Amino acid sequence: MSNKECITIEGVEYYCKEQLGQGGAGAVFRAETNDGNEYALKKVKVSSEFIDAEKSGREPRYSKEERFLREIKFCLEDHSPRIIKISGYAVCGSGENAHLYYAMPLCAGSLSSVMRGGVDVESAFRYSEQLLEALEVVHSKEVTHRDVKPDNLLIDENQDLILADFGIAHFAEVAIID
Repeated sequence: MSNKECITIEGVEYYCKEQLGQGGAGAVFRAETNDGNEYALKKVKVSSEFIDAEKSGREPRYSKEERFLREIKFCLEDHSPRIIKISGYAVCGSGENAHLYYAMPLCAGSLSSVMRGGVDVESAFRYSEQLLEALEVVHSKEVTHRDVKPDNLLIDENQDLILADFGIAHFAEVAIID
């Protein structure tokens, strides 16, 4: 993705500015909308079979894509301020160039970056309490995150913790929105 690339998600144009990170499943970019708001934009490569299923309204049965759709469906809901909220998603491209994108709030950093600078006792207790609050909500929805680590615990502009990256989570059927 170039720094000038524009991705349209549910009528909103996101202009990519820089890559923030790279994981096993995809990459995350800093993006800006026409109104100057910044977001994090996740880009995941998908198969052509997934594109065909998405266009026809069929539920895809391909493990990576199915995981990401479950993650998106779960995070589109406003469960708690402690759980990342996706603002929209789109499938772009075709064939070998097909990608799934979704937009979410751009946070100040992660707990991993905060820990590098040192965490005082009061902040450690607050982050622990906020993580437990997030996990209580997640588990009440019959979801198991399975990848809780400092890199997946985002810190917002108010220094509050947000649980993110449900890519390998286990979702009970009741957790998925139809």
